[in-house]
Amino acid sequence: VSTQSTGVKNWSKSIDLFSKDFIIVPINEHQHWYLAIICYPWLESPVYTEGEFRIKPDGKTREDSVIDEKDIDGVLSKSKERSSVPVITCRPCILMFDSLVANGRSKVVNNLRGYLAEEWKTKGNKPPRSFTKGNFPGIFVEGPLQENYCDCGVFLLHFVEKFFENPITDFRFPVERKDWFSQQDITKKRDYLRKLIVRLGPNRQFNR
Repeated sequence: VSTQSTGVKNWSKSIDLFSKDFIIVPINEHQHWYLAIICYPWLESPVYTEGEFRIKPDGKTREDSVIDEKDIDGVLSKSKERSSVPVITCRPCILMFDSLVANGRSKVVNNLRGYLAEEWKTKGNKPPRSFTKGNFPGIFVEGPLQENYCDCGVFLLHFVEKFFENPITDFRFPVERKDWFSQQDITKKRDYLRKLIVRLGPNRQFNR
């Protein structure tokens, strides 16, 4: 990870990533676009809202269930707990948005945690801090899925837009956003982007 971080260290040379609430990371792997959002890197533990609770529909907590495949790191405990869980208003974590698959990507999450650890050391932050699957878990957000093999880039852009338009207010896992938008919204977004590119094209100066 240290060697990989060296190649991109100039990207954040004049920016303190740990002063940000969210870090947007678009990823292209094997000609497929998906998204990681690093949340609250300055936090070291979740923040609970006192007096607010979310009841699971089946009366079970996340700890009562078998570890979900969307739990990238397998951090959800299987020990029995109360049937209601406090709302988490913010937590240090890595949210994964993928319109094609909704599991895996553990290597990507590990690399991002390693990058954060290197950034923490490079910026001279004190005291020392570790970024592990225990204190900085990764989870897939259960969102809309694409119906073809060519809309992944449009989905990525729409995920980012909706993330800020309709923010996540409860970071208790699992995080569900299946109704964020429809396939029709993606079709409109693609058409909008096409028209935008055509409109900007004649005035665009390209460096050869």
